[in-house]
Amino acid sequence: MRTVLISTVIACALALSACNERSTASNPTAFCTAAKKSYVEFSALSGMSNPTPADAKAYAASLTKLEGIAPEQIESAVKTSADTWNQFVKTGDHAALEGERYAAAVNQINAWESQFCK
Repeated sequence: MRTVLISTVIACALALSACNERSTASNPTAFCTAAKKSYVEFSALSGMSNPTPADAKAYAASLTKLEGIAPEQIESAVKTSADTWNQFVKTGDHAALEGERYAAAVNQINAWESQFCK
């Protein structure tokens, strides 16, 4: 679980600034701004080895909102991330958060944010 939270911290760090508009997606600025707000709001999750159900549920809801405004290039990765956190909220099972599919999605989001959210 600690590895998952470290990945979340990395995503937070990469999204902490406003976006430029180099992406071909419809509104990358809106995504970057919303991601920044979400990551700042839930940055406390990074220090938790086992987030409270309320915190996990709130973060999952935040990711689901991001899914609705995600740029095309990372839409699938954001959906995977949101789905994984929603599954964790339902089951409490950390396995999905530690899986390769989730890690790949986080890596893809991080790469996009480091390129387009400046």
